[in-house]
Amino acid sequence: ELKNSTSTLRTQSSKAEADVRLFQRWQKECSTKDEAMRRRFKCMGSVCDLKRHNLGWIAPYNGKPVLITDSGDVYRGSMQHVVSGVMAEVSYLELSANVHAWCYLAKRGFVTLIPKFKVMQIEVSFTIEGREDDELLGVYFGGSAGELFERRCRRG
Repeated sequence: ELKNSTSTLRTQSSKAEADVRLFQRWQKECSTKDEAMRRRFKCMGSVCDLKRHNLGWIAPYNGKPVLITDSGDVYRGSMQHVVSGVMAEVSYLELSANVHAWCYLAKRGFVTLIPKFKVMQIEVSFTIEGREDDELLGVYFGGSAGELFERRCRRG
């Protein structure tokens, strides 16, 4: 029993290490002029309560991966931020997706959901698309689940 658990843990650990290496490579290369790596960012979104919101039309697409290709831009930099009560320089890497650049059906579906976001249960995860055999491990490097809140903008 213990050997099986240890073996499983080692296998999972090596898969995670390979994905961490892929993510490290992506974050180094994603903002260079070579856009091939940036286009490998993959997002998976899943609405947990489709029936509650009468969203059966989304079911075939729910939880399916989406590559953020030409609609995505990467920004990196640093800023001053309070960390544990101390002002520190914090580096960041940000990827934004321009929904207006998506095809009509994807854009229309997303825009239709925006008013419902504040009451929906949504799970979102991210990974980098693997292309070589050692990259095809499928470990997610980030994710979140819960209810999204209404975004409020100040107008001055």
